[in-house]
Amino acid sequence: MVLKLKLMACWYRMGKIQYMLVNGMSLMIWVVVYLKMRSVDIHVHYSPMDKLVLESPIP
Repeated sequence: MVLKLKLMACWYRMGKIQYMLVNGMSLMIWVVVYLKMRSVDIHVHYSPMDKLVLESPIP
């Protein structure tokens, strides 16, 4: 019974680590995609965010 609980705890921990890794991977992919999009925007000299900043009136 104790062994079973230990195994369960181990599996749970492994699952959590795996879950974190998967989340980290997807986050990394999103960051890479975002950076690629940003670099494309910079390459074209147009970024919606920059346009917004430039067009917003300075107080």
